[in-house]
Amino acid sequence: MIEGFDLRTLALTNLLLGGVLGLGLLTFARVHPILLSFKRLGYGYLLLALSFLFIGLRHYVDDWVSIIFANLALIISIKILGEGLLIFYKINHQTFSHISNTLIITMLPFFIYFTLVSENTNIRIVIMSFFVSLQFIYIAFRLKENKETINHQFVLILHVTFLLSGLFFLFRTFWTLSENNIENYMQAGIVHCIALIVLQLVIIITGFAVSWSASEQLARDLELQATIDYLTQTFNRRALEDLAKKEIAHAKREDSSLVIIIMDIDDFKIVNDEYGHVAGDQVLTEFSQRLKDNLREYDSISRYGGEEFLLLLPNTEAD
Repeated sequence: MIEGFDLRTLALTNLLLGGVLGLGLLTFARVHPILLSFKRLGYGYLLLALSFLFIGLRHYVDDWVSIIFANLALIISIKILGEGLLIFYKINHQTFSHISNTLIITMLPFFIYFTLVSENTNIRIVIMSFFVSLQFIYIAFRLKENKETINHQFVLILHVTFLLSGLFFLFRTFWTLSENNIENYMQAGIVHCIALIVLQLVIIITGFAVSWSASEQLARDLELQATIDYLTQTFNRRALEDLAKKEIAHAKREDSSLVIIIMDIDDFKIVNDEYGHVAGDQVLTEFSQRLKDNLREYDSISRYGGEEFLLLLPNTEAD
């Protein structure tokens, strides 16, 4: 045992980390409703904190609470955190949910038996370590499915973190199988202390990665909102100025043609006057969509004014 790294102290440290990050992510989700997956992550952290609270109270509360409920809460919290991560990074989480549910249902009767009927700390550690390793390794490989460049570095960090953590818990599984019988979990050896430190790192790195990913996503959304017309989902006049400069410069440099078409909708005022502005908005939306459907990939369309649109058509002759 390393001085200052006893299991009870580490469990309570994880309690504080999970609680703080859980409340932080729930607050983040409330301020930014588009980040709904942060609610799931926040609840996962809070449940993780609760599991460590009861683990830290081992020998002070009933074994039902400090062993069975605490470990059940731990594996459920990893399930919730994994789901939240996969949803946030736009990866299907259904298979992971089914696997975790199967592990939870399988774990419970074994934990009850090896706690209340034939008490065996080693077997309980083996079961938990093996199940946690399966969850971590599965999360690690599913995270590689994320294709967004903006989140790539954070996803890579999470992939490595969950993979190495999963491999460590797999190592702990086999280590405990060959270890002498553990009479008191709170007096277990250094490997079991490191297990809680690994969970601390998972908590910290996951919180850091998703927070930075969310910040970059929000920044990207704000940048997009500054250049896209909300109603028609075409470029706005601000974006048009930059686009026009680039296209004109490119046409001059390549000595190629550039066609600019400006158009408006005839008698659009009549639509607003007779049918209302909602109908007018529907006309603008449909009109812009039909334009977009008939443009090439490298053409661009901008809303120039109320019912006016401007097209930039590179490498196009006037006729």
